[in-house]
Amino acid sequence: MSIRLLVADDAPFIREIVRQATDKVGMIVVAEATNGEEAVRLALQHRPDVILMDMVMPEKNG
Repeated sequence: MSIRLLVADDAPFIREIVRQATDKVGMIVVAEATNGEEAVRLALQHRPDVILMDMVMPEKNG
């Protein structure tokens, strides 16, 4: 069973780098958020195993 991730970062290139790195090891990015509020909503919706979150983001910090 693959580990399901939520990636939360306001920088699109960081989200893409994380997606590429996790794809190589068989992890699945189930959702991506661009701010803290969206991350909370998506976490409740998708129930990921792991959340990788930027420390400083718009609306709500990690």
